[in-house]
Amino acid sequence: MTDPAAPGPSEEALLEVIWAQFRDAMFITPEEWRRITGIMTLHLTLDTYLFTILGLKLAAPMSDFAAFDRVNKYLGNLGFAARVDLAEALGWIGTEAAGNARAVNTVRNKLVHHRRGNRAKDAPEIATDEAFRAFVQRGLQAYTAMIQIVAPHFATAGPAPGGSPDS
Repeated sequence: MTDPAAPGPSEEALLEVIWAQFRDAMFITPEEWRRITGIMTLHLTLDTYLFTILGLKLAAPMSDFAAFDRVNKYLGNLGFAARVDLAEALGWIGTEAAGNARAVNTVRNKLVHHRRGNRAKDAPEIATDEAFRAFVQRGLQAYTAMIQIVAPHFATAGPAPGGSPDS
């Protein structure tokens, strides 16, 4: 009989079993997996900041919470690319940041939308350390541009790239 109070495998260890099987089935190496999950996290972060920028800027002239809520609902219906286009068209993010955010979106889409073949091979941006590093630099440029807009509106919007929460 097993002791119910005895610690079992950690959640991380259990997830690794699941993810390892998935990676193997998709012919994704552990290194490619690390890069893919990094891209997903970067995309999620950019999308969150982009949504925040648009919400803050569009809501600024509004005093009616219901109108603000409708704007946010509308923004939620827009895709990432449309939010980038809107923020760039209104001059709220620069052309370079918008282009870099689009690049992150393009690679993310290559990796997550089902296609025949090997997803990792469809994205040369994750094929080598050098290519991945160059790609991540583009994403970090977009992140830096967006966090500079968002940070003043929040007490703790997160660390700057390369920094820590305490820096």
